[in-house]
Formats: sequence, structure tokens, C-alpha cells
Amino acid sequence: MQQTFLSRVLGFGWGVALSAALIGCSAASNGTGVSTIGSGGTSAGGSDVGGGGGSGTSSTTGGTGPDLNIIGGGGAGGCAGSAGCGSSTKKAICGDGILDPGEACDDGNTIAGDGCIATCKQVEANFVCPTPGSACVSTIKCGDGKIAGDEQCDDRNTKSNDGCSATCQVEPGWSCPIQGDSCVAKQCGDGIIAGNEQCEDDDTTPTAGDGCDANCQLEPGWVCDQPGKACRKAVCGDGKAEGGEPCDDGNRVVGDGCNPFCEVEPSCPKTGGACASRCGDGLKLPTDDEECDDGNTTDGDGCSSDCKIEPGYRCDVVTAALPDTLPVPVTFRDMISLACPSDSSVGGYSAASCKAGVTSTRNPDFQAHFSSRTYGLVGNTLGTDGKPTYTGVCELPASCTVNSGPTPDFDNRETCPAGVNPPASCDGAWFQTHGATLFNHWYNDTAGTNLDIVSRFNMVAQGGGVYHYPPVPKSSLFPLDNQGWVAAGSEATYNGHNYGFTSEVRYWFQFAGGEELTFSGDDDVWVFVNGQLAIDLGGLHGRIESTLHLDAASGNGTCTEPDAGGVEQPCATATRTLGLEVGKIYEIALFHAERHLSESNFDLTLAGFEHAKSKCASVCGDGVVTPDEQCDDGTNNGKGYGFCNTDCTRGAYCGDGNVDAPNEQCDDGVNLSQYGGCAPGCVAGPKCGDGIVQAKFEECDDGKNLGGYGQCAPGCALGPRCGDGVVQADEHEACDDGNNIANDGCSPDCQIEVK
Repeated sequence: MQQTFLSRVLGFGWGVALSAALIGCSAASNGTGVSTIGSGGTSAGGSDVGGGGGSGTSSTTGGTGPDLNIIGGGGAGGCAGSAGCGSSTKKAICGDGILDPGEACDDGNTIAGDGCIATCKQVEANFVCPTPGSACVSTIKCGDGKIAGDEQCDDRNTKSNDGCSATCQVEPGWSCPIQGDSCVAKQCGDGIIAGNEQCEDDDTTPTAGDGCDANCQLEPGWVCDQPGKACRKAVCGDGKAEGGEPCDDGNRVVGDGCNPFCEVEPSCPKTGGACASRCGDGLKLPTDDEECDDGNTTDGDGCSSDCKIEPGYRCDVVTAALPDTLPVPVTFRDMISLACPSDSSVGGYSAASCKAGVTSTRNPDFQAHFSSRTYGLVGNTLGTDGKPTYTGVCELPASCTVNSGPTPDFDNRETCPAGVNPPASCDGAWFQTHGATLFNHWYNDTAGTNLDIVSRFNMVAQGGGVYHYPPVPKSSLFPLDNQGWVAAGSEATYNGHNYGFTSEVRYWFQFAGGEELTFSGDDDVWVFVNGQLAIDLGGLHGRIESTLHLDAASGNGTCTEPDAGGVEQPCATATRTLGLEVGKIYEIALFHAERHLSESNFDLTLAGFEHAKSKCASVCGDGVVTPDEQCDDGTNNGKGYGFCNTDCTRGAYCGDGNVDAPNEQCDDGVNLSQYGGCAPGCVAGPKCGDGIVQAKFEECDDGKNLGGYGQCAPGCALGPRCGDGVVQADEHEACDDGNNIANDGCSPDCQIEVK
């Protein structure tokens, strides 16, 4: 029985197996009376499968024990796996790229901060490690509206220059108080244009009146070229549309589409016809391709520079009366009517303004014989240049002579041969004009003959939709005192006033019917509507009043004048064919001439001239934030914490510096702490003991951090462990070279390697 048992044992290579368990191969054992010789199998390095059994023999060589001759079978196989002999279970090694039991990750290294901590026991915050042996993947995504990791902001996009950069960093001059929302200007006056700011000048303390106001908004008429530098005044007429100018064509012409004040005008045919509305002229017609027209070409006010409705606004077309003050452009042209020099002793005449040695020439059409009203001095339609056409009616004959030099005799300027008298066309008046060339100078800039001065008639509301100039009815008009030829030292004055000038006024209206225009004054006045003569007050005369009434049904005008008793009577030409169509835009062109002493009267009244204009306003609740809104959450406005108020001002929110319980744990106004402070979302920031490893601040965090070999210690630092470079003998470390690299003398489990 014993022999059979021993044979069975030896048949399995018992002696060989004992030695193989120690060194992984067969060996001789010199025991008490038993000697075994065998060849054990070997295993492949690093394999978990043992080698096969070898063959062997056994004999006694004479020990001290009982003799026993044993002839056995093959030896036992070699030990399996990288653990060598004695165990077939692989030990976990952090950094080998294999996810072993007890490891939460293994990215093939023991470097912290890349998503997997140095001991492979925890995945770091803001990472996932889906594939052992591969790099971990950050879960932080700039543009998702959530601030995480090193992000300072996240406005739900990855565009730069909007306050939050493409890498979610706050850009200079900006503040991003609410994660997921648009950033805003940090401070007006910091020299950086941000948010809804339009300018930043050189003010230490932002103030108005220098182009950039206290809220960093551009002031009309100013240009702020460079942030942090002083602004400059825009110059209307320099050919550059800037500083809020809707246009600038570089000239001083009224009626060419851009007036001398750099305001857009409708485009009208010179000889008459309906005008075409232009973007910025304040006229909105059903036939226009404009979505809006608020009378300017400024962006950001609801109606864009190309007359499109801007996002977040609603623009309604309203038919409203003209404003309280209606500024109407007017071009004055100063003529020499009182020439220099003169020794006149006539009362009121003064040559004090004449420069010494200056001799000037009077325009003979001015300060000629005082006469009376004369019809037909101009044609019934405007010329191709948009100006009155000269007819030659009542022109001084060539046989007469003209004294254009200085003389105190104001009314004896022409001398005609005996028998040469004014014809019937002069309507009983003296000769009125002196040829087409001189008349052409009245309303066209002519060097050496006239000086143009562009100004405005500020028509004042009188109530009931009536506007009048001058502000005080029946007052005198002397717009060029101390200007023009008088200022140049080439013209004398009378009673301190500059006489002898013309006025050209152009105004546009949308025809509805019922409009009225009244003029009262001296001398010549012609009013054209749609290029057609509507009022004819030609000639050197005293004050005369005439009113034009526009009729919707016929599209024509009727003219009335008061009689001596103040009762309106039909004019000499009572009806004027004007060809107006309701709803279309037309031009009124008024041409006036002040040609004689000793009064200057000009009264203009407009009644019922209304037009359609866009009125734009931001729409709170449409979800679009406009410059005058702090926020707009659409239908969520007014829903409480974190939402916009119903008036589009901010309600309580994370970032306002107030802790709004129960929605917030903290709020320091910034809320960007990555560790220990107030974090995005107004929650307490990460800290040691929360069980989440913050790689920038912690080596580990198991939630308890009690320490011990291979565990996380207090302060979230790694405790003693294999690979820390310190031999922990009581933890059975035979060596520790500070790494977990095999075949370098110290194994990954801190045991001495035998080559």
C-alpha cells in the first residue's frame, strides 16, 4: 500500500514540484536517505500558463534514513504567470495599461493630472477614462454654457471678441457674470470698447460733452476713432459720412439727395414728378422696399442703416404731425445791392462796413426802382436744373442805361430814352429785371457775384398742425446781418441791416390732400409744387399774402389772397394743375428775393403736412437682448430666480453678490473658485474629503482620507506606497526605486528582481 502511494506521488514529480515551487525549475534534494533527480518544465516569461512536466529518475545514495529506491515519472510543470513560482494570481500594477481589480483607471502611466491619479485608484474630476492603456478624456467643453476646470466663462459659443474667448477665457474689458449668458462691459472708462459700449475716450471719469458720454455712448456729431483717445467733431461737408451723419456728399446744395446738414433727402425729378423715398429720409411709403425708416441711418436704434428692422425691435409706421420745431434747410445767396464806396447822406445808409479802397458793383436787379407786383417773371415749370426759368417779361430794354456804381440815389438806377416806357407785361410797374444772365445768379452759386450761406428756418408749431416761420409772425427777416458781402467789406448797410439777398427753400411731403401753404412778404416769391408754379408773387412790392390749398380729389391746388377787408378771394390764376397723387411724395420749392429797401418781410406757414414715419421700440419678452435691455428670457421673463424681470431688467441671479437661498450656497459675485471657495453655479467649491480628486490641488480623495499603506492620507495626499521611492519594510517591500517599471532591478511590486 505504501509502495503504491509512493509510486503515485513520485509519478507526479513530487520532489521536483517542491523545488520548482521555489526556483521554477527541477533540482537535486539531498534528504534523509532519499535523492531525487528530475527535470521540471519552465514557463514562458510573463505567461499565466505553467511549463510542462519534465522526465526524471530517483535513487538513494545513502542517507541516514531508511533506504528507499524510487523510480518516478516526469517532474511537475513550472510555475505559471509573472508572479513566478508560489502563486498563479497576477498582482495589480498601476501604469501597466491593464485595468486590474482595485483600479478605477489605468492610462499606462503613473502621472497625476492627466485624468487618472498616480495610484490608479480614482479618476480625476472632469475626466473619463473609458479605455485602459489610452489617455483619459476631458469632459470640459467650452461652449456648452457650463463653467468647469480652468474656464473663466462660457457664453454657449466658441467665438472670440464677444467677451468670452474661443477657449472660454474672459477677454480684457469684459465681465461675464452669468454662466451661459452673454458677457457685458466691465467698466465704462477703461479704454476698451465692450458690450453695448459705442466708444471709450480719454476721460479719467467718463463725462458727456466730448463725444463719448458717461455711459460710453457716442454723442451725435462726434467721431471716436481710437479707444482711449479723445474724440473729434465730425465735419459735415467734408465728403465723409461719419459721426452719425446719414450722408455727406461734400457740397452745400439743397435738393440733391443729401442736404448741407448731411441729412438724407428724397430723390425728386428736377422738373417735377413723384419723388422716390430714400433710406434715412424719414418717409415710409407702401411702395418702398424699406422695412422701416426712422429718419436716420444709425444702427442699433431698431431701424438699421439700410432701413431693415433690427432683431429685438418692432417698428410701426405711424402718421404723425410734424415735431414741435420743424427745421427746414434754406440757402441764402447774398447780392451786392448797396455798393461801396459811397458818400450818401441818406438817413440810415452807412458805408462803415466798406473797406478802404474797395469799389464794388451792384447787381442791377437789386435796389432798382421800387415798383409793384408783376406776374409771369418766371415760367410755369421748373427748368432742367430745378430752378425757375427766366421769361424776360418786364426786362429793361437795351436802349436804357444802368448805373451799377455807388450812388446815394436809391431809386434812379436806370435811365431810358424818351418814349421808352414799361410795357403792359409789367402790370404798370417799372422794369423789373436786366437779362437772363443776371437772373440766373439769383438762385445759382456764382463766384464774385453772390455768396451762399446755408441755414435753417426753424418753423415753430402754432397748434392744430400749423407751423410758422419766423417764430413771431409779421416780424422782419434779416438773416445775413454782419455776414456775406457786408462782412467781406464790399457792401454798405441800411439801418444796420444787410439788404439784397435771395432765399431757396425745399421741403418734401407725402400728399394726402388738405395741406395748405401760406406766404406773406416781399419782394418776389414763387412757390412750385411737383415742379409746377403754384404761387406767383413776383416783382418789387410790399407785403402780399397768398395761400395754396391742395385738393385730394383733383390732385390740384387752388390759390386765394385776402382782400382789403381780410376776406379770401381767388388769385389771378385761381387753379393750378399740379398732378398730385395721394400717398406719393412731392417737393415744395420756394424761391424768394429781397431786392429793395426799406423792409424785409417773410412769413411762411405750413398746415397739415404730415407723413408716415417709422417708430421703433425694443420688444421686451421676445428673447432678444437689445442695447436698452439688461436681459430678455422671452416667455420666461418674470419667473423668479435666474430669470429676467418682466421689464427686461435682471432679477436675482448667481453672480449678483447676494446669496439667494435656497437657490445658492454662496455668491461672491465672481464664483469661479476651483477649490475651497464659491464655484460656478453658486455652489460650494470642491474640497478635500468630497471623494472627487481635483488634480491641481489633490493627489487623491477617497472621501475618508484616513491614511495607511497604499491609501489616501489626510490632506488628500497619497500615503506610503510601492513606488514612492521609500522602502516600506514592514509592508514587505524589498526595494523601492520610485517607479513601477519591471526588469530594472526592482519589480513593480517592490521586490528584488533576479536575472
